[in-house]
Amino acid sequence: MNFTAHDVARLLIDNHAGKVNVPACFSAEEVMTPEEAISNAFFSIMGLKKENATVKDIQLAFRKEEVRLGVFAIIEEVIREGIINEGWRNAFFDRFVESRSQARGDKTVFYIEARNELVVSRISKDGRVALDRQRFDEGAELEIKVATYGIKVYEHLARIMLGRADWSGLVARLNEAVEQFIAEKTYATFAEVCGNLPSQFCHAGAYDRAAILAAVQAVKMASGASAVTLVGTNVALSYLQGDADLMTDARKDELHQAGRLGKWMGHDLIELPNAFKQGTALGEKVMADDIIYIIPNNVGKPVKMVVEPELMDINESGVRVDDTIEFAVRFSFGCNVITGNVLGVIKGA
Repeated sequence: MNFTAHDVARLLIDNHAGKVNVPACFSAEEVMTPEEAISNAFFSIMGLKKENATVKDIQLAFRKEEVRLGVFAIIEEVIREGIINEGWRNAFFDRFVESRSQARGDKTVFYIEARNELVVSRISKDGRVALDRQRFDEGAELEIKVATYGIKVYEHLARIMLGRADWSGLVARLNEAVEQFIAEKTYATFAEVCGNLPSQFCHAGAYDRAAILAAVQAVKMASGASAVTLVGTNVALSYLQGDADLMTDARKDELHQAGRLGKWMGHDLIELPNAFKQGTALGEKVMADDIIYIIPNNVGKPVKMVVEPELMDINESGVRVDDTIEFAVRFSFGCNVITGNVLGVIKGA
Protein backbone atom coordinates (compact mmCIF):
# COMPACT_ATOMS: atom_id res chain seq x y z
CA MET A 1 0.00 0.00 0.00
CA ASN A 2 1.30 3.42 -0.99
CA PHE A 3 -1.22 5.99 0.20
CA THR A 4 -1.00 9.43 1.79
CA ALA A 5 -3.04 11.06 4.55
CA HIS A 6 -4.89 12.92 1.81
CA ASP A 7 -5.79 9.62 0.12
CA VAL A 8 -7.25 8.27 3.37
CA ALA A 9 -9.19 11.48 4.01
CA ARG A 10 -10.55 11.45 0.47
CA LEU A 11 -11.67 7.84 0.84
CA LEU A 12 -13.40 8.66 4.14
CA ILE A 13 -15.25 11.57 2.51
CA ASP A 14 -16.24 9.54 -0.55
CA ASN A 15 -17.36 6.59 1.58
CA HIS A 16 -19.55 8.90 3.67
CA ALA A 17 -21.07 10.19 0.40
CA GLY A 18 -21.88 6.64 -0.70
CA LYS A 19 -19.08 6.18 -3.24
CA VAL A 20 -17.67 2.66 -3.09
CA ASN A 21 -14.61 2.68 -5.36
CA VAL A 22 -11.34 1.96 -3.54
CA PRO A 23 -8.27 3.53 -5.22
CA ALA A 24 -5.46 1.20 -6.25
CA CYS A 25 -3.07 2.80 -3.75
CA PHE A 26 -4.98 0.97 -0.99
CA SER A 27 -5.19 -2.41 -2.66
CA ALA A 28 -3.19 -3.29 -5.73
CA GLU A 29 -3.89 -7.03 -5.58
CA GLU A 30 -7.03 -7.79 -3.58
CA VAL A 31 -10.60 -6.46 -3.69
CA MET A 32 -11.77 -4.81 -0.48
CA THR A 33 -14.57 -2.60 0.72
CA PRO A 34 -13.95 1.08 1.58
CA GLU A 35 -14.36 0.24 5.28
CA GLU A 36 -11.70 -2.46 5.05
CA ALA A 37 -9.34 -0.14 3.17
CA ILE A 38 -9.82 2.64 5.73
CA SER A 39 -9.31 0.27 8.64
CA ASN A 40 -6.15 -1.18 7.11
CA ALA A 41 -4.85 2.33 6.46
CA PHE A 42 -5.26 3.38 10.09
CA PHE A 43 -3.51 0.25 11.31
CA SER A 44 -0.74 0.86 8.78
CA ILE A 45 -0.24 4.41 10.12
CA MET A 46 0.21 2.84 13.55
CA GLY A 47 2.76 0.42 12.10
CA LEU A 48 0.48 -2.56 12.80
CA LYS A 49 -1.22 -5.38 10.93
CA LYS A 50 -4.95 -5.53 11.54
CA GLU A 51 -5.09 -9.32 11.64
CA ASN A 52 -2.68 -9.70 14.58
CA ALA A 53 -2.83 -6.33 16.38
CA THR A 54 -3.92 -6.27 20.01
CA VAL A 55 -5.37 -3.57 22.24
CA LYS A 56 -1.97 -3.26 23.89
CA ASP A 57 -0.33 -2.73 20.48
CA ILE A 58 -2.69 0.18 19.73
CA GLN A 59 -2.06 1.69 23.16
CA LEU A 60 1.68 1.62 22.58
CA ALA A 61 1.33 2.98 19.03
CA PHE A 62 -0.64 6.02 20.15
CA ARG A 63 2.12 6.97 22.58
CA LYS A 64 4.18 7.90 19.51
CA GLU A 65 3.76 11.49 18.43
CA GLU A 66 4.09 10.65 14.73
CA VAL A 67 1.13 8.26 14.99
CA ARG A 68 -1.07 10.83 16.72
CA LEU A 69 -0.09 13.51 14.20
CA GLY A 70 -0.68 11.16 11.27
CA VAL A 71 -4.16 10.21 12.45
CA PHE A 72 -5.06 13.82 13.26
CA ALA A 73 -3.93 14.98 9.81
CA ILE A 74 -6.60 12.71 8.31
CA ILE A 75 -9.30 13.84 10.71
CA GLU A 76 -8.39 17.49 10.15
CA GLU A 77 -8.71 17.21 6.38
CA VAL A 78 -12.09 15.47 6.57
CA ILE A 79 -13.58 18.05 8.92
CA ARG A 80 -11.95 20.99 7.14
CA GLU A 81 -13.50 19.92 3.86
CA GLY A 82 -16.87 19.63 5.57
CA ILE A 83 -16.48 23.18 6.91
CA ILE A 84 -15.25 24.63 3.61
CA ASN A 85 -18.03 22.90 1.66
CA GLU A 86 -20.51 23.85 4.40
CA GLY A 87 -21.96 20.41 4.94
CA TRP A 88 -24.70 21.89 7.14
CA ARG A 89 -26.24 23.88 4.27
CA ASN A 90 -29.94 23.63 3.50
CA ALA A 91 -32.70 25.95 2.24
CA PHE A 92 -32.45 28.11 5.36
CA PHE A 93 -28.70 28.69 4.99
CA ASP A 94 -29.02 29.31 1.26
CA ARG A 95 -31.65 32.00 1.80
CA PHE A 96 -30.68 33.66 5.08
CA VAL A 97 -27.01 33.02 5.94
CA GLU A 98 -23.98 34.78 4.48
CA SER A 99 -20.86 32.87 5.41
CA ARG A 100 -17.16 33.60 5.09
CA SER A 101 -14.02 31.81 6.16
CA GLN A 102 -10.98 33.44 7.67
CA ALA A 103 -7.50 32.45 8.75
CA ARG A 104 -6.86 32.08 12.46
CA GLY A 105 -6.16 35.46 14.03
CA ASP A 106 -7.83 37.45 11.25
CA LYS A 107 -11.08 39.36 11.66
CA THR A 108 -14.02 39.66 9.30
CA VAL A 109 -16.09 42.83 9.04
CA PHE A 110 -19.41 43.11 7.18
CA TYR A 111 -20.42 46.54 5.86
CA ILE A 112 -24.12 47.37 5.93
CA GLU A 113 -25.38 50.03 3.54
CA ALA A 114 -27.33 52.92 5.04
CA ARG A 115 -31.13 52.87 4.65
CA ASN A 116 -31.07 49.26 3.53
CA GLU A 117 -30.37 47.49 6.80
CA LEU A 118 -29.77 49.09 10.15
CA VAL A 119 -27.90 47.25 12.84
CA VAL A 120 -30.23 47.40 15.81
CA SER A 121 -28.49 44.76 17.86
CA ARG A 122 -25.53 42.47 17.73
CA ILE A 123 -26.36 39.02 18.99
CA SER A 124 -23.23 37.08 19.82
CA LYS A 125 -22.91 33.32 19.91
CA ASP A 126 -23.36 33.30 23.68
CA GLY A 127 -26.53 35.40 23.55
CA ARG A 128 -25.08 38.67 24.86
CA VAL A 129 -26.34 41.89 23.28
CA ALA A 130 -24.18 44.95 22.60
CA LEU A 131 -25.74 48.08 21.04
CA ASP A 132 -23.64 50.09 18.59
CA ARG A 133 -24.05 53.83 18.05
CA GLN A 134 -23.98 54.67 14.33
CA ARG A 135 -24.74 57.50 11.91
CA PHE A 136 -27.91 56.98 9.93
CA ASP A 137 -26.50 58.37 6.70
CA GLU A 138 -23.31 56.36 6.61
CA GLY A 139 -23.79 52.63 6.92
CA ALA A 140 -22.28 50.52 9.61
CA GLU A 141 -19.63 47.90 10.10
CA LEU A 142 -20.20 44.70 12.00
CA GLU A 143 -17.29 42.56 13.09
CA ILE A 144 -18.02 38.90 13.66
CA LYS A 145 -16.14 37.75 16.72
CA VAL A 146 -15.31 34.06 16.81
CA ALA A 147 -14.92 31.78 19.79
CA THR A 148 -13.14 28.45 20.02
CA TYR A 149 -15.06 25.26 20.73
CA GLY A 150 -13.93 21.72 21.35
CA ILE A 151 -15.59 18.43 20.42
CA LYS A 152 -14.55 14.92 21.37
CA VAL A 153 -15.68 11.41 20.38
CA TYR A 154 -14.55 8.02 21.64
CA GLU A 155 -14.93 4.33 20.97
CA HIS A 156 -13.95 1.18 22.83
CA LEU A 157 -10.89 -0.48 21.34
CA ALA A 158 -12.43 -3.91 21.85
CA ARG A 159 -15.34 -2.96 19.56
CA ILE A 160 -12.89 -1.86 16.87
CA MET A 161 -10.87 -5.04 17.20
CA LEU A 162 -14.04 -7.17 16.93
CA GLY A 163 -15.31 -5.21 13.91
CA ARG A 164 -18.35 -3.83 15.72
CA ALA A 165 -17.09 -0.27 15.18
CA ASP A 166 -14.67 1.20 12.68
CA TRP A 167 -12.40 4.18 12.15
CA SER A 168 -14.65 5.54 9.43
CA GLY A 169 -17.55 5.76 11.88
CA LEU A 170 -15.42 7.54 14.46
CA VAL A 171 -14.34 10.26 12.04
CA ALA A 172 -17.86 10.59 10.61
CA ARG A 173 -19.30 11.12 14.09
CA LEU A 174 -16.74 13.83 14.82
CA ASN A 175 -17.46 15.55 11.52
CA GLU A 176 -21.24 15.37 12.04
CA ALA A 177 -20.87 16.78 15.56
CA VAL A 178 -19.03 19.85 14.23
CA GLU A 179 -21.58 20.40 11.46
CA GLN A 180 -24.54 19.97 13.84
CA PHE A 181 -23.02 22.38 16.35
CA ILE A 182 -22.51 25.12 13.74
CA ALA A 183 -26.04 24.68 12.38
CA GLU A 184 -27.56 24.62 15.87
CA LYS A 185 -25.79 27.80 16.97
CA THR A 186 -26.80 29.58 13.77
CA TYR A 187 -30.48 28.66 14.14
CA ALA A 188 -30.49 29.72 17.79
CA THR A 189 -28.87 33.07 16.99
CA PHE A 190 -31.44 33.76 14.29
CA ALA A 191 -34.33 32.83 16.58
CA GLU A 192 -33.08 34.95 19.47
CA VAL A 193 -32.97 38.20 17.52
CA CYS A 194 -36.67 37.83 16.63
CA GLY A 195 -37.75 37.74 20.27
CA ASN A 196 -38.50 41.45 20.80
CA LEU A 197 -40.11 42.81 17.66
CA PRO A 198 -42.68 45.64 17.52
CA SER A 199 -46.25 44.36 17.92
CA GLN A 200 -47.38 45.49 14.44
CA PHE A 201 -45.01 42.94 12.93
CA CYS A 202 -46.33 40.07 15.03
CA HIS A 203 -49.38 37.89 15.34
CA ALA A 204 -49.89 35.61 18.33
CA GLY A 205 -52.75 33.28 19.13
CA ALA A 206 -55.23 31.21 17.18
CA TYR A 207 -55.17 31.12 13.40
CA ASP A 208 -56.62 34.34 11.98
CA ARG A 209 -55.99 34.90 8.29
CA ALA A 210 -56.73 38.62 8.38
CA ALA A 211 -54.50 39.25 11.42
CA ILE A 212 -51.63 37.28 9.89
CA LEU A 213 -51.96 39.16 6.62
CA ALA A 214 -51.89 42.44 8.58
CA ALA A 215 -48.54 41.46 10.15
CA VAL A 216 -47.22 40.40 6.75
CA GLN A 217 -48.36 43.67 5.21
CA ALA A 218 -46.71 45.68 7.99
CA VAL A 219 -43.38 43.92 7.35
CA LYS A 220 -43.69 44.56 3.60
CA MET A 221 -44.45 48.26 4.11
CA ALA A 222 -41.63 48.79 6.61
CA SER A 223 -39.09 47.02 4.44
CA GLY A 224 -40.31 48.13 1.04
CA ALA A 225 -40.38 44.49 -0.04
CA SER A 226 -42.86 43.25 -2.63
CA ALA A 227 -43.01 39.81 -1.02
CA VAL A 228 -42.00 37.95 2.11
CA THR A 229 -40.94 34.40 2.91
CA LEU A 230 -42.51 32.53 5.81
CA VAL A 231 -39.98 30.35 7.62
CA GLY A 232 -40.57 27.75 10.32
CA THR A 233 -40.25 24.12 11.26
CA ASN A 234 -42.54 21.60 9.63
CA VAL A 235 -44.73 21.60 12.75
CA ALA A 236 -44.83 25.40 12.84
CA LEU A 237 -45.78 25.69 9.15
CA SER A 238 -48.69 23.30 9.72
CA TYR A 239 -50.31 26.22 11.60
CA LEU A 240 -51.06 27.74 8.17
CA GLN A 241 -52.62 24.56 6.77
CA GLY A 242 -55.83 24.55 8.80
CA ASP A 243 -57.68 27.10 6.67
CA ALA A 244 -60.43 25.04 5.04
CA ASP A 245 -61.31 27.85 2.63
CA LEU A 246 -57.84 27.62 1.08
CA MET A 247 -57.59 23.84 0.86
CA THR A 248 -58.38 23.00 -2.76
CA ASP A 249 -58.00 19.45 -4.04
CA ALA A 250 -54.66 20.41 -5.60
CA ARG A 251 -53.36 21.76 -2.29
CA LYS A 252 -54.57 18.66 -0.48
CA ASP A 253 -52.59 16.54 -2.96
CA GLU A 254 -49.53 18.75 -2.42
CA LEU A 255 -49.85 18.36 1.35
CA HIS A 256 -50.19 14.58 0.99
CA GLN A 257 -47.19 14.28 -1.35
CA ALA A 258 -44.76 16.80 0.22
CA GLY A 259 -45.91 16.84 3.84
CA ARG A 260 -46.43 20.59 3.77
CA LEU A 261 -47.56 23.39 1.46
CA GLY A 262 -45.10 25.40 -0.63
CA LYS A 263 -47.02 28.67 -0.47
CA TRP A 264 -49.55 30.47 1.72
CA MET A 265 -51.54 33.38 0.25
CA GLY A 266 -48.88 33.78 -2.46
CA HIS A 267 -45.91 33.78 -0.07
CA ASP A 268 -43.21 31.11 -0.17
CA LEU A 269 -42.88 28.75 2.79
CA ILE A 270 -39.42 27.47 3.76
CA GLU A 271 -39.05 24.60 6.19
CA LEU A 272 -36.48 25.13 8.91
CA PRO A 273 -34.86 21.82 9.92
CA ASN A 274 -35.20 21.12 13.61
CA ALA A 275 -33.13 18.98 15.92
CA PHE A 276 -32.68 18.23 19.58
CA LYS A 277 -30.02 20.34 21.22
CA GLN A 278 -26.77 18.57 21.88
CA GLY A 279 -26.44 17.41 25.45
CA THR A 280 -30.14 17.72 26.36
CA ALA A 281 -31.00 13.98 26.20
CA LEU A 282 -33.64 14.68 23.53
CA GLY A 283 -35.38 17.03 25.93
CA GLU A 284 -35.02 20.38 24.18
CA LYS A 285 -35.35 21.39 20.53
CA VAL A 286 -33.18 23.94 18.76
CA MET A 287 -36.10 25.77 17.14
CA ALA A 288 -39.56 26.45 18.54
CA ASP A 289 -42.33 24.52 16.82
CA ASP A 290 -44.87 27.31 17.32
CA ILE A 291 -43.11 30.23 15.60
CA ILE A 292 -43.07 31.25 11.93
CA TYR A 293 -40.73 34.06 10.87
CA ILE A 294 -41.79 36.70 8.34
CA ILE A 295 -38.72 37.62 6.28
CA PRO A 296 -38.91 40.31 3.56
CA ASN A 297 -37.36 39.18 0.29
CA ASN A 298 -35.25 42.33 -0.05
CA VAL A 299 -33.52 42.13 3.33
CA GLY A 300 -30.56 40.18 2.03
CA LYS A 301 -29.06 37.50 4.23
CA PRO A 302 -29.55 38.66 7.83
CA VAL A 303 -27.32 36.03 9.47
CA LYS A 304 -23.58 36.65 9.09
CA MET A 305 -21.35 33.68 9.90
CA VAL A 306 -17.58 33.24 10.04
CA VAL A 307 -15.71 29.96 10.36
CA GLU A 308 -12.01 29.17 10.58
CA PRO A 309 -11.36 25.96 8.60
CA GLU A 310 -8.00 25.43 10.29
CA LEU A 311 -8.49 22.95 13.14
CA MET A 312 -6.41 22.53 16.26
CA ASP A 313 -5.67 19.22 17.92
CA ILE A 314 -6.27 18.95 21.64
CA ASN A 315 -3.60 16.96 23.43
CA GLU A 316 -6.28 14.59 24.65
CA SER A 317 -6.54 12.48 21.50
CA GLY A 318 -5.31 8.94 21.90
CA VAL A 319 -5.89 5.84 23.98
CA ARG A 320 -7.25 6.24 27.49
CA VAL A 321 -6.73 4.09 30.57
CA ASP A 322 -10.21 2.58 30.16
CA ASP A 323 -9.19 1.06 26.81
CA THR A 324 -11.08 3.59 24.74
CA ILE A 325 -9.69 5.66 21.90
CA GLU A 326 -10.82 9.23 21.53
CA PHE A 327 -10.32 12.07 19.12
CA ALA A 328 -10.72 15.72 20.08
CA VAL A 329 -10.48 18.87 17.98
CA ARG A 330 -10.92 22.58 18.45
CA PHE A 331 -12.41 24.90 15.85
CA SER A 332 -13.42 28.57 15.77
CA PHE A 333 -16.78 29.92 14.68
CA GLY A 334 -19.05 32.92 15.26
CA CYS A 335 -22.27 34.44 13.94
CA ASN A 336 -24.35 37.58 14.34
CA VAL A 337 -27.70 38.74 13.04
CA ILE A 338 -28.26 42.04 11.26
CA THR A 339 -31.82 43.22 11.60
CA GLY A 340 -34.01 46.28 11.92
CA ASN A 341 -37.78 46.63 12.23
CA VAL A 342 -38.32 44.63 9.06
CA LEU A 343 -38.80 41.11 10.39
CA GLY A 344 -42.02 39.64 11.71
CA VAL A 345 -43.23 36.69 13.74
CA ILE A 346 -46.33 34.50 13.70
CA LYS A 347 -46.72 32.63 16.98
CA GLY A 348 -49.32 29.90 17.30
CA ALA A 349 -51.51 29.38 20.31
